[in-house]
Amino acid sequence: MKTMAATPDPVEVGASECGRDEGKKDATRGKSRDVVTSLEARVSQLESSLSTLGERVDDVDGRSDGLETEDAEIHSGIKDALGRLEADLRREIKSLHLEIAKVRDLFQRELSNVLLRVDEMGGDLALCKRAVAT
Repeated sequence: MKTMAATPDPVEVGASECGRDEGKKDATRGKSRDVVTSLEARVSQLESSLSTLGERVDDVDGRSDGLETEDAEIHSGIKDALGRLEADLRREIKSLHLEIAKVRDLFQRELSNVLLRVDEMGGDLALCKRAVAT
């Protein structure tokens, strides 16, 4: 048995086509119609599936755009927050430097006063030693 290549549906052809009777002809046409109907149903189902898939792709694309926008907003918010934090930390560091400078000055003055008292006490000690020695 051979199949005809010109038609999309495989149709069986017998050895002698000329002697076919009408019953076989109608049966072959009926089978062809069933195959065509079946293929049309499958094509329709595929088109429906493709349409649904297209809608889903559009939905995912929309959500992706939304996420990109949200990501940009979050990034901008974080950048702004870090900028404010940096400014706050710089002010705090400057304030601490000023306070350290004040404490250093106070310590220097106190140390100078202690050194002066030690010198005075050294002079007093020298007087006491002379008085004891005489």
